[in-house]
Amino acid sequence: MRIIPLNEGAFTIDKTKVFVPFNTTTDDLQQRPIGSLLVEIDPFVVITKKDILLLDTGLGFTNKDGVLQIHQNLLDNGIDPADITKVLLSHLHKDHSGGVTLND
Repeated sequence: MRIIPLNEGAFTIDKTKVFVPFNTTTDDLQQRPIGSLLVEIDPFVVITKKDILLLDTGLGFTNKDGVLQIHQNLLDNGIDPADITKVLLSHLHKDHSGGVTLND
C-alpha cells in the first residue's frame, strides 16, 4: 500500500469563509483579521493492490491552466484522475469536498 499527500497549500479563513492563499514563509498571520485560522489543505490518495482511493477532494480550485488542483496533484504523482476507483469524503466542508465534479 502507498499513501500520497496531495497538498493544495496553506490558506487562512475567517468569518467570511473565504479561503485566502497564505505563504507560510513570507506572509504574516498577524496581518489577517482577528479570528483567522491557518489551514493546510491535504487530500490523500491511497494505492492498494485493488483500488486507488482518493480521501477528500480539496477546495475545487483550478490552476492557472484551468486544471483542477486535485487533478494536477494526482498527475504530478503519476496518477491519471480517471484511474481513481473510489472517493471517500471525510465530511462536507468546502476544503474536503470542493473538488467533487462530474465527468462527461
